[in-house]
Amino acid sequence: MTAPLVDIRAVSHRFGQHTVLNDVSLQIEPGSYTILLGPSGSGKTTLLSILGGFVTPSEGKVFIRGEDCTSVPPAKRPTTTVFQDYALFPHMSVGSNVGFGLRMQGVDGTTRAAKAREALALVGLAAAFDKKPHQLSGGQRQRVALARALVIEPAVLLLDEPLGALDLKLRRQMQDELKAIQKRVGTAFIHVTHDQEEAMALADHCVVMNDGRIEDEGPPERVYAPAGDALFRHLHGRKLDPCRHGHGSEGEDKHRRHARRAGLAARCAAGGLRRCAGHTAGASCPRRGQRRCQARHG
Repeated sequence: MTAPLVDIRAVSHRFGQHTVLNDVSLQIEPGSYTILLGPSGSGKTTLLSILGGFVTPSEGKVFIRGEDCTSVPPAKRPTTTVFQDYALFPHMSVGSNVGFGLRMQGVDGTTRAAKAREALALVGLAAAFDKKPHQLSGGQRQRVALARALVIEPAVLLLDEPLGALDLKLRRQMQDELKAIQKRVGTAFIHVTHDQEEAMALADHCVVMNDGRIEDEGPPERVYAPAGDALFRHLHGRKLDPCRHGHGSEGEDKHRRHARRAGLAARCAAGGLRRCAGHTAGASCPRRGQRRCQARHG
């Protein structure tokens, strides 16, 4: 059995008398996209901060690549963090922003520029190397922040609600891009969000947190199964709508995109990919027309 990339063992943390994490244990596999999902105050951001080295837990241990990193500072552990506000240097060019981490590592200027260009090409911004951050859109600045994090080749990339500052259209676009980039680079991503839709679109490992504890974890299709309805009503105040498209597991990626764009919660029921259950049941289809819907999914 493959050893976990990240092994969090019985971690607890307190701010004064307030316990924000209570005996949390979690393992993250190499190459996975893990979502920490939960409401405000559930402890998910504190757990991400502990993984990044910004907070030392009151109790417990954090192992990364088999090494005890519990008290290792952020600059010396194999992680990087992408923040919601991007944290780009406004006086630097995009290329200099992306290469900043390499500069801190003592990498020479020629190599630094070449690697920065490669990272920008990875996120689709090769032409932005000499621009300043204020010349870019919000989505482009988010991709620059992602390139800056990836250029130093971390073992784990931590994302703290990275899409929260984007409008709905950009957020959905960036969801697709994040998943595609993660698959290309093969780095383990750990992403904090309170958005169920975002979790379903991105995760292959979903960790549901509440009141400083892990309530459930696993593949999102299982976490979103009928048995999880009571949990999500408790956490988010509403019940997930069932899939109206009849997609089986072989069509889950297409279902996620369809469900997102139709504004539906993404949980699949049994059925076939090639025929929309909405037509079969006589219900209206979000794609407005059987032929168009079948072309979309078939």
